[in-house]
Amino acid sequence: MSKHDDFERFRFSQVQNANINLDFLVPRTLATLQIHSDRNDVVWLNATVGWNAVTNGTGFAHVDVRFKIFRGNPVTGTLIYSALDTAQAFPDDHAAVTHISHVDSGFASDNVFLYTLTAELAFDGQADAVVTGPITFTAVEIGVNEG
Repeated sequence: MSKHDDFERFRFSQVQNANINLDFLVPRTLATLQIHSDRNDVVWLNATVGWNAVTNGTGFAHVDVRFKIFRGNPVTGTLIYSALDTAQAFPDDHAAVTHISHVDSGFASDNVFLYTLTAELAFDGQADAVVTGPITFTAVEIGVNEG
């Protein structure tokens, strides 16, 4: 008989329509969720975020958005994931979709963990971003069988 990993718990947060302006270099919370994890298990996190690159006038601009996942609250929690995504803004808005996948591990004891998904402009420039949705944020605890 072979041993395998087991999906033990599943949590999700989902927003169909959002209107979150990322016009400052300040993180904006997009979603939060809590999940219990046993010692030595892992939590598989996934997120999908729909957003628009928006120019502050006419012409062409790059819009850079930094997506982050914290174990805990932003700033006071532990940053476990950070990635930059870029979209081009033309005279009209341009839609983008960002997908995130990350595995959190190294839990020393059983506990309930809060995860927070944030987004922020990476550079204050000639363009902004608006999170329009959908926003889907999921977490699955995976029991790791040893042996």
